Amino acid sequence: MRHRVFDARDRRRVGDVAGDPDDKEFTEPSVEDQLGDHATVCAAQNDGEWTFLTEIAFNAPLGEQADSGQSGTPQQVPPDDAARKIAALVAEVKVGTADEYRKIPDIWRQAIAAGRRNGDDELLAVLEQSLPQPNQPLRDWQAVVIGGGLINGLTQAGIWPRDRIDKLTGQNKSLRTRWEQSLAAAVLMADDKRVKAGTRYDALRMIAMLPWKECGDQITRYTRKDVNAELQQGAVSGLGDIPHQAATTALLSALPHLSTGNQKFAAEALLRTPERITALLAAIADGKIKPAMISASVKKRLHEHPNETVQSTSRRLLP
Repeated sequence: MRHRVFDARDRRRVGDVAGDPDDKEFTEPSVEDQLGDHATVCAAQNDGEWTFLTEIAFNAPLGEQADSGQSGTPQQVPPDDAARKIAALVAEVKVGTADEYRKIPDIWRQAIAAGRRNGDDELLAVLEQSLPQPNQPLRDWQAVVIGGGLINGLTQAGIWPRDRIDKLTGQNKSLRTRWEQSLAAAVLMADDKRVKAGTRYDALRMIAMLPWKECGDQITRYTRKDVNAELQQGAVSGLGDIPHQAATTALLSALPHLSTGNQKFAAEALLRTPERITALLAAIADGKIKPAMISASVKKRLHEHPNETVQSTSRRLLP
């Protein structure tokens, strides 16, 4: 089997491991085996495409991490640093061709670091630099910056990304128009099989910024059992970013048939609000979700939750 190895900090390719090039079976290491600051995950080749298998949560900071407040915090880097570096990286490639992906990993690292730092000026600078201009298409690198970078980074910083970006763009009519245009384009990109799965993941993260009535059916469709694991992860992560009861219900319904890694993402998303935690514990109590589907790290967070009822209930259901 021939695998490509990924750093947990970078869900894109960082190297190859030689093996049997004709073996097209997928392998997915257990989440518990992957824990660590620089854990690796694998992807396998299928019909000429390299498909991402799983991504794990990690604790080590990627750049200077902001607190989880809704307003930005003081930064240790210039507020336009990420935007300037992304612009320079994009200038090195031929956008719209395969060459565009040569700098995608570096572009993604800059964008997700900016999202995690959560500074007003930096986020606005990256949005201004990366959102498509009016009546221009959503390029792959732009979806990477917005969905896989800023939105993903804000989520990792404990922020509800839609609320954060709505507040940032609300008073800027031009930027707001470009933001809404990019979300509409992401709806099409997420379903476009000509686009690489990793970039469709980014588009799925973007469409979760739309109202539930506009994105719910589409994003939930990608949580089905037979869906590519990376697209499934994009849907799970997107649902996690939607503070709506229907999104909670969709996560609970999908969790039993998700891949192991995506079960962990779904369970973590269900820890984001008290209401979600209550729903998760109720589903476990009712037998809809088996205790074995809950990872050790999620179990630990429940056992150590500040709410005593959550503590006692989770210790009883998840010993």
